[in-house]
Amino acid sequence: MTNTSSTSSASVSRRNDTNDAYDGTQGVGIVLCSALTLTSILVVVGNLLTLTIFAKNKNIRKKYLLLVVNMAFADLFLGALSLPVYIYDVGYEFHLWTMFVGNLWTDKPIFIPYMIIDSAFSQASLISAVFIACERFYAIRWPFKHRNLSTQAYRIAIFSVWVLALLISATVTGSILLFSYKYTMFFWGPYTLILILITCGCNIGIWQKFQTGRVAASHQESRDLQNKRLTKTLLIVSGLTLLAWLPAFEQDVMDTKM
Repeated sequence: MTNTSSTSSASVSRRNDTNDAYDGTQGVGIVLCSALTLTSILVVVGNLLTLTIFAKNKNIRKKYLLLVVNMAFADLFLGALSLPVYIYDVGYEFHLWTMFVGNLWTDKPIFIPYMIIDSAFSQASLISAVFIACERFYAIRWPFKHRNLSTQAYRIAIFSVWVLALLISATVTGSILLFSYKYTMFFWGPYTLILILITCGCNIGIWQKFQTGRVAASHQESRDLQNKRLTKTLLIVSGLTLLAWLPAFEQDVMDTKM
């Protein structure tokens, strides 16, 4: 996972307000770029490793892990494509380098594809986390029905993730180009909040179910115990994704009020 969400939107906000520049020194810029570069490397290596293990190890090719693999795919491209561009922009703002190749934020042929790619992959990652939380909630609350879910159902879910991600990406990009960043936030803020609340609601529901101690059935204890452990792991994954998005949501709200 990675917190590259709204990187392009944040950059647009800075470009629209020439007075809204970083006040730090070049030393701060070096620290930020170094930290972001390390994050990018870890994100790429970690998610690439996840995809490689899933592809080569037949024992873990379970249908309920398809959503996790889908999120790893989205995060991989965020770390490989979006973060490097954002790092370059941060360094440019701190005057670590003076050449701004292609002038990304004013050259629409460059800006529009980047904006769509950045927002599409970030949305795919976030929506995947929401779907994972909902899927785990369904698995814990109705385990017998969950076992009857086919692989086709998971494929449809993944297809829905990307359709929604592309629609949101196109809407946000079009709104910024046709209207303004602040106008877009009136849609972006509530939308992000709804996804966060859904994730929180599912996680709370799962936690409450664990507290009742009625998750595992005696005649299938081993299988249900494995399901419970998997749910706890994915609960942490979706929770970390939620935490990664909270700063972006807070920044969006602040930008809207300015």
